[in-house]
Amino acid sequence: MTLAAPVHDRSGRLLIPAGMSLQDKHLRVLQAWGVSEVRIQDGDPPATDPDPDAVEGTQPTAGEEDPDAAEARLGATADEALAERFQHCDIERFPMDGIYRIARRAMIDELRQSTGGGAQ
Repeated sequence: MTLAAPVHDRSGRLLIPAGMSLQDKHLRVLQAWGVSEVRIQDGDPPATDPDPDAVEGTQPTAGEEDPDAAEARLGATADEALAERFQHCDIERFPMDGIYRIARRAMIDELRQSTGGGAQ
């Protein structure tokens, strides 16, 4: 299944970008974030239709990953890893919301460094 629309958490943060082929790990992340519905593409999109979210001149070149897709992938990986650690916590309420954000940011930074993506 391929996402027809991007999936965001309650605060608007991108969890999974549109066009991503869903795998089991994505479903676990969506479940962890309480996302119960997503829009799925009907078949393959026509090759002639432009991407409505694409801005001319911002497409990655061959061998490069879209920065938003890379950040979403890192975020999803961090969320998946943290889901077990925070499974008994309400990460939507104080103080766990802040603790979770800090842990998530630290894990994303660690993942970025381990994959050679540099630090931001």
